[in-house]
This record gives sequence, structure tokens and C-alpha cells, in this order.
Amino acid sequence: MTAEMINAAAWKAAIKVQRPADHVPAGWHTVSEIAKALSKSVSNMRICLNKAVKAGRIERQDFYILTPKRGVFSVPHYRQKMK
Repeated sequence: MTAEMINAAAWKAAIKVQRPADHVPAGWHTVSEIAKALSKSVSNMRICLNKAVKAGRIERQDFYILTPKRGVFSVPHYRQKMK
């Protein structure tokens, strides 16, 4: 095979399917946003949020958002449960 037959960049562009980004409703926040607001590390906040989700105090939902390096990517978002 020659370089003319296989052009990796052209193949990548031809098969790439970009999913549209979701609209994230108000009240949903990423781990990074919550960690920054509470002055905690992201890794510590992720552990705390996972425990709160298991306990039923926090809701988790994945939304597809546009990220600078990876394009449209699934990112978990959290919100406090409505009473």
C-alpha cells in the first residue's frame, strides 16, 4: 500500500460522526464546577458526590458537552435532589 491509497487524515475526517452537544438545564453542574465553588480538589469532590448519589441525596446525569480538546464528550453532571 502506498501513501496515496491510505491517507489517515482523510479517512478520519470521512468517518468522524460528531454528535451534537446537549443543552444542560439550569441547576446541573460538573464535578469541576462544584469543586471550585467549594474550594475542594476534583478527586475529593468526585468521591463525595459518588457517595451522595448512592445515599440518594444527589442526582447524576450524563450530558454531551463540547470540550476544548476532545470535541463533544459525555460528562457527568450533578444536582441536589428536589424535595
